[in-house]
Amino acid sequence: MKTIKKISITLLCILVITTSAISYVSKNRNVFGGEIDVHGSVVTRAIMGQIGLHMAEIMDAILKGDSATVTKEAKKIAEISGSIMNEFFPKDGQVGRKFKVSDKSMKEKFEKFVQIIFDNSRNMVATSKEGDLSGAYESFDDLFRNACLACHKTTRDDWLDLVP
Repeated sequence: MKTIKKISITLLCILVITTSAISYVSKNRNVFGGEIDVHGSVVTRAIMGQIGLHMAEIMDAILKGDSATVTKEAKKIAEISGSIMNEFFPKDGQVGRKFKVSDKSMKEKFEKFVQIIFDNSRNMVATSKEGDLSGAYESFDDLFRNACLACHKTTRDDWLDLVP
């Protein structure tokens, strides 16, 4: 029970920090060195911030026993996951951020991460509709560990020592 409280508090803090950062950036369009540009990292941060907000809502709903909210928020994460590939690897002629290492191997890794997000979101929807919030949490945990943390470890140098 103490672990669930710690996780809840941590996710709530993440939610507050993310919301504050997004509202600060939206008010101060030049925070990262100029106008907000779809080719910069602000759009990426917004996408990841939205996923973080929905993840926090899911965790809160699991702890409250609210399977309807888990279902709703998991569906939103599944919808957002499609925009990740378009953001990092836009097709020719499409607007989006070119990933700094946009080689084929990185694109394949991202496809796997996005598939993990999509699959686990779909599993959360199915298990929460059945009233199995323990199963929804297992999918939540798998998404967090095998998509979120694994992706950050793969793509961000500052995460190499943080995630085992």
